Amino acid sequence: MSSSAPSPATVLEVFDTFGPPGTPLTTTEVAEEFNCTDRTIYNKLDALVNDGLLKTKKVGARGRVWWQPPRDPEQRANCKLNQDWITETPPDVDEPLIALQSGSEMAKRIRKKDWSETALGSMDDWPQQLQIAVNIMLSANEAIGIYWGCEHTLLYNDAWRELIGDKHPDALGQPAREVFPEIWGSIEPMFERVMDEKSVAKEQEKRLPLDRGEEMENAWFDYSFNPIPVADGSIGGVFNIVIEVTERKEVEKELREAKEQLEVATTAGSVGIWVWDLETDLVTADTTVAETFGIDSETAAAGTSLDDYIASIHQDDKDQMQQALEAAVNETDEFEAEYRVRNVNGNERWVLARGEVEYDANGNQIRMNGALLDITERKHQEKERRKQAELDAFRVTLIDELRPIADPVEMQHEAARVIGEQLDVDRALYGEVLEDGNTNLVHADYYRGNVPSLVGKHYLDEYGQYITEGFQAGETLVINDFSTVSELGDEEQTRYLQMDICAWIGVPLIKDGRLTAYFIVNQSTSREWTDTEIAMIEETAERTWAAVQRTQAEQALQESEKRLQQTNASLERLNAANQELINADTEAISDRVAELVLDILNVECAALWHYDETTGELQENACHTNSEIDPVAIRLPDQFSEQVWQTFIGDDIDIDNDLDTPENASGSLLRSRVLVPLGRHGVICAGSTRAGTFDEQTIGLVETIAATVKTAWDRAEGEQELKRQNQELERLDQLNTLIRQIDQALVRADTVTEIDQSVCERLADSDLFEFAWIGEFDAIRETIEPRQWAGINSRIVEDRTITIDDSATNQNPVAATVATRDPQVVADIATDRRIGSCREAILEEGARSCISIPLLYEETLYGVLTVYIAQPQPNERNQHVLDELGRTVAHAIHAAQKQETAQTDSVVELTLQFQAPGTVLARLARDADVKLQFKGIVPAKNGFSHIFFTGDQTSGNEIQNAGADLSEITALTCVAEDDEACMYKATVSTSTIVSQLATQKGAVRTLIFDRNTAVAVVDLPSAADVRCYIDDLQRTYSSVQLTSRRSCDRSPETVQDVQMAIKEPLTDRQVGVLKLAYLSGFFESPRENTGQEIADMLDVSPPTFTQHLRAAQQKVFALTFDEE
Repeated sequence: MSSSAPSPATVLEVFDTFGPPGTPLTTTEVAEEFNCTDRTIYNKLDALVNDGLLKTKKVGARGRVWWQPPRDPEQRANCKLNQDWITETPPDVDEPLIALQSGSEMAKRIRKKDWSETALGSMDDWPQQLQIAVNIMLSANEAIGIYWGCEHTLLYNDAWRELIGDKHPDALGQPAREVFPEIWGSIEPMFERVMDEKSVAKEQEKRLPLDRGEEMENAWFDYSFNPIPVADGSIGGVFNIVIEVTERKEVEKELREAKEQLEVATTAGSVGIWVWDLETDLVTADTTVAETFGIDSETAAAGTSLDDYIASIHQDDKDQMQQALEAAVNETDEFEAEYRVRNVNGNERWVLARGEVEYDANGNQIRMNGALLDITERKHQEKERRKQAELDAFRVTLIDELRPIADPVEMQHEAARVIGEQLDVDRALYGEVLEDGNTNLVHADYYRGNVPSLVGKHYLDEYGQYITEGFQAGETLVINDFSTVSELGDEEQTRYLQMDICAWIGVPLIKDGRLTAYFIVNQSTSREWTDTEIAMIEETAERTWAAVQRTQAEQALQESEKRLQQTNASLERLNAANQELINADTEAISDRVAELVLDILNVECAALWHYDETTGELQENACHTNSEIDPVAIRLPDQFSEQVWQTFIGDDIDIDNDLDTPENASGSLLRSRVLVPLGRHGVICAGSTRAGTFDEQTIGLVETIAATVKTAWDRAEGEQELKRQNQELERLDQLNTLIRQIDQALVRADTVTEIDQSVCERLADSDLFEFAWIGEFDAIRETIEPRQWAGINSRIVEDRTITIDDSATNQNPVAATVATRDPQVVADIATDRRIGSCREAILEEGARSCISIPLLYEETLYGVLTVYIAQPQPNERNQHVLDELGRTVAHAIHAAQKQETAQTDSVVELTLQFQAPGTVLARLARDADVKLQFKGIVPAKNGFSHIFFTGDQTSGNEIQNAGADLSEITALTCVAEDDEACMYKATVSTSTIVSQLATQKGAVRTLIFDRNTAVAVVDLPSAADVRCYIDDLQRTYSSVQLTSRRSCDRSPETVQDVQMAIKEPLTDRQVGVLKLAYLSGFFESPRENTGQEIADMLDVSPPTFTQHLRAAQQKVFALTFDEE
């Protein structure tokens, strides 16, 4: 080791011998040139650095390198490319401009690379300006890069290569945007300024987050961007000169911090002084050091063992502190170490200890003098900076990963993946909390191994009270081990552990006072979560929420714009539909509405529910689906028809944008639908397989559609009603004209036949009807036969006989008219088989419907008028008018018959019908279930009467048995019989219906009892009051009904006079005996009953019977022959 130290200038010359400026040397390499200690040379080198002649950089824990800069940093930071170097014309030589004589790595790589596959093309085709710029770049010591063309394709030299780290060698020939995506947002404006404005752009001490190693780092640079013009005057590329000043910035920062710490420490008294006696191994220290290590201040001042101090050092820091002491004593003479100290109170502090070995005059080490600085706060700041750096790097990664994603669900998945891989956890997920504050949805998650996905619907109250309340309070919950969380119950701990969740972090997101989302990461094993990890998760939660909100807002905007376009298109289609509906009738509107709604709204399904005013029912009229949907597969919600009905009667739009979806449902389910009332016309239903389809804008369009349809429908109905009214007025005019014609004919008609003929002919001649006929009702035979017709082939009606059945159902309409006395309508003869066997013939005649009208006047049926119409479903007004016509015709027939009776010796023949009259013969016919015909009645003793009647010969047993059960019949015998009927004599104790029928000189011509009905044909004198006669009968028999009335050519006065003349000389006894003998067949040949049998009937002896009979005969014969 030389005795004299070299001068700084001599030391600086060594750098020129080792290599060009920028060649790094260690302290030992320089010291070896002068044969002196490293410490001495270190001091010289440090002085050169302070003078700005050298640069230095710390390497590793204790190493450092030194180098000579190429030129002054200030000059290089502000350097500008000499444009003449590039623009001047090169000499006319055969050699290529790009000689690339340099043997540098980048020169070799540029020569070797196939540039034809890049935007620059083959090197032979490079512009001269680019070739010159590349030669300048490769020959320079500075870090230079060239960006060429509109894509800014990158070339660079060896010095630049060191700056970009791991980006080399892939960066060569690549666009700048792809090489530096992490800083492109910062440097792109400079490229634009240079290329557009042709001016130089530069930055001093610019901080850029650069990804050039294993992790993102913040680096500091001085750089300039210089334009490279080409032959046409435009800018072909950018010449970029860069100097990294990161180390300088860090040193400056450390110096500032150290200065600040020293000032603070000195001011606060936190700098302690200590001395280690290398001979006695005792350490003396002041109060500050003693308090830091937890040693008594007096003991520390007196001196104590070094081991006492080492005992208070953190176990993890003891080795490196002791190694630093040994190196200082054995090698460097200087000691510096940072370590943690725990005092007697358990408080842990970071300290910086520095010391320097002191030698005596003989060069022997005698002590180490040092200082102790409390750097706890600085360490915390460094930790926070490291945390922030990690967060910054992670934030850049997260932002870069999320930025290109446009789908919120994919964004949630990617955020979960980034944090999951960053923290190496088993699961990460983002959950969206719905407005109810409990339901939450996980749309996508990150998971690995055997950990299952948690995508789906969840409920916050299932997480346990501790987590639920923490989330609601907005607290980040950190759980290192679920089994140790006392706030959770045993059940909850067990449930989480069974789900392989041991360590867990949950970050709630409270927005606008409400829990809107959360971010969760978990692991199947316990874990001590660091503050940085927690901060990363919180950062991820906030970034994800913001990104999702932004994306959803962008999607909403795009959807809004899309919907606006769709609305405009829908409005165009609506206008076209409006034009289509303007001239449509109601049927066309009903058929087209659903299809138009489907087209205008662009939904999957549309239907019209139409209200039928005649039935009062709301039924689905038409349903349409688009081509992509199977109509059969469309499933409507349960009770859908009830919802449609409620919309119809409520007149409010019913919207459901989130229909329940049954589990394991198949087919196309409607997820949203709207029901829109159309007033009295019905309801429009539109459905979509997408949830949330019917927003406010769509509903506005739906209301417009509904208003358009309703208006068109009202107009069509109005026009249709006006047309119908016009047709009805025309028809009424025709009908009124017809009625007037018939009325005039009735006035002119004198007989029933003329009346019938006039009515049928005028009805048949009218355009309103096809043909008509009038039937005569025979109450005795219970049949109707045609008596007049017109407009129809005679063979169809002339031999037709209609029988009245007991059953009112499925009865011929003519028979039903007689039975009910009410008009009967056959709406469609083609489908109604009540017409009978002539139905096909009637259809061939052109009739499709008919109306049968009773000719009824004062409850008397004068026949049945049946009118046939060409159209089915006859108008109700026809029925009413024809009903009135029937009464008019009946009145005319009544008047004609009355007139005819007044002008001749005719009688009025009445046909009367009784329902269950209750007389003895009526009950006998009912109980025996037979038909009985009254023949006569003979008074007997003690108020009894003998009634004679006939019954079917085959029903003898039934009549006898039924008679035996009736208390009113005291005796019942068959007095005569033939092959078809038997004559019976019944002795009864009650009055009969015959006495009532004989009032007002009435003569009973026929009286038949058929089960529950009795029919009587009675002749009254022409002067008799028929109305009074019927009223008298109804007082006793309320069910009596006048079924027919007609005039007959009989002289009741003459007949009655003869009867009275015969009866006048006879006693009542003689009349009874004579009538009984007559009715009993005594005068028949052969006799049906002998004199003895008649005497037995009279309860007298045969001679007495003979005496009464002879006396009566004598008087009758005398009345007949004495006048001759």
